[in-house]
Amino acid sequence: MLEDDFEGVVLSFDGAAKTSTRKGSCGCVLWKLPGWSVMEAQGFILEDVTVNDAEYNGLLKGLQMARGRNITELVVVGDSRIVIQQVHGLINCHQPNLQRKLAECEAMKEHFTSLRLVHVKRDFNQAADYITSKTLVLDDSWTVQEEDERRHLEQVSKIPEQLMKSQASPGVDIRVPESLADVSFQKENVNVGSESAPLPNAARVMAAVTRSGTHREAEDSSRPPLGPLEYQAERWRRIKVHQRSEEYLAELVRFLKGDFESFSPRRLRKISKVADLFALDSRGILYRLARSTRDRLRDFADEPRLVVPKALQADILHYAHEDYQGGHQGKTRTHERLRSEFYWPGMYADVDRFVEECVDCASGKGRPPNPGPSPGNITPRRPFETVSMDFVTHMPKSARGNTFLLLFQDIFSGYVMCKPMSFTTAQDVAEAYEERVFRSFGASSLIRHDQDPRFMSEVFTRFRELLGSRQRATLAYRPQANGQQVRSVQTVIRSVRAYIAEADQSDWDDHAERLMFALNTSFDATRLETPFYLVHGWDAQGTVSAMLGPRPSSVQEKTAYEWRRKFQRDYSYALA
Repeated sequence: MLEDDFEGVVLSFDGAAKTSTRKGSCGCVLWKLPGWSVMEAQGFILEDVTVNDAEYNGLLKGLQMARGRNITELVVVGDSRIVIQQVHGLINCHQPNLQRKLAECEAMKEHFTSLRLVHVKRDFNQAADYITSKTLVLDDSWTVQEEDERRHLEQVSKIPEQLMKSQASPGVDIRVPESLADVSFQKENVNVGSESAPLPNAARVMAAVTRSGTHREAEDSSRPPLGPLEYQAERWRRIKVHQRSEEYLAELVRFLKGDFESFSPRRLRKISKVADLFALDSRGILYRLARSTRDRLRDFADEPRLVVPKALQADILHYAHEDYQGGHQGKTRTHERLRSEFYWPGMYADVDRFVEECVDCASGKGRPPNPGPSPGNITPRRPFETVSMDFVTHMPKSARGNTFLLLFQDIFSGYVMCKPMSFTTAQDVAEAYEERVFRSFGASSLIRHDQDPRFMSEVFTRFRELLGSRQRATLAYRPQANGQQVRSVQTVIRSVRAYIAEADQSDWDDHAERLMFALNTSFDATRLETPFYLVHGWDAQGTVSAMLGPRPSSVQEKTAYEWRRKFQRDYSYALA
């Protein structure tokens, strides 16, 4: 632990590798304390390496960066338990390639008067992880130079929460601009909603992870603080600049603005064939107009999709797949999450390649089996009329003492809820049902499970006692095989496995609860919707959309009454 007034330098590092090509990358960030400002950040591309090789390279590259700045006292932070414990001499190193890296580390240590190595969970090392992931996607080494990139690294890093003994939350005055231009389509009579509420933590435009926790002091007190609307305006400016930097997108923009003289006759005819699919808003941002299909009438036909330039596609792919909002889902779900808000040519091919090369998916997941429908399936008519329940047993003991995972799933929508547990008595199960299902959605008419009926009868008795009810029967239950719930259990476990950072898997329960959002906002190929939408009647907003603010739309829900009427119409259509 470091004191609040600690003055010095901290190095954070990370590494990754693709198992299919043995190509890897590493990222290093030097932090200046106090203030936790970025001194230097670099990403390095590596050839013919494993994950452990890449992490060792991250440490070595970071030490070289510090040595180049004549830093003699250094605190090193990483999420590689193997590397840090081997350098500390706590575990033996038997692999020849790692022995060579370890020897290089020992030689580098001679150049420092003080060198402390600290292991943290992956969640706290997001800055170095971001550099590493982006380097692997870019397939080239790079140095962070843009101020927005530096701010993003400072925003997502949670290392201070682990290293500092206490973190004061300074009050910072937010300066909001007097006005911001209203946005509307030039091509159609389409308006945007009202200005968004202030963001708790403004980050870079394509950031997929937001900092949740303590605030840091401003690294430069002379710099005037930006308000949330200023941050949004800057993000849109960056998107506009990147769109103009691509020749094809720049041609579309010129055509939509009526600048026909810059085209040859042949090129003008070619651009005119596709220009009707695109539109500009008053800021000059390029959008792709959605087209609904026959079997998916609510295919976001009213929502234009932001055209993502190549420079930002890597960040968007990370957000849709590797971030907790993506949950390391498969190709179809990842693509559906993207296509609802974004567009670029060849998106599905890029998603296919990105998921295929995902190291966490390759090491933690296999092809899921499809058990098909169970015999005697019951078809519910509304959400949470029928809920299925299942236990995942023999889990590693977590840091919170949990060894069981109880899953509830709504049969109608596929909506999933979970409850990590240390005990599975009837009282515990009843409390879990009351907390996860009843408080939010009310009582179910039927619960499907494969437990002993006598045990479930005791569960319902405990549930009645929790509610203070005198009814002799509050819920029905039906023990039977449940193929859908079995599939959900496997999906949850595979996703959790992709995020586990601790060697003893003691953090599995934290990941399980956080991944529920990703599962419930993922596209369901059977229902042709997301579970979240089927339950709530509206689509959940991700962090990227929240940070960008409102976008052009022809959907105008003016009152709660109109919203309810629309939802009732959609519900009637679903039941028809």
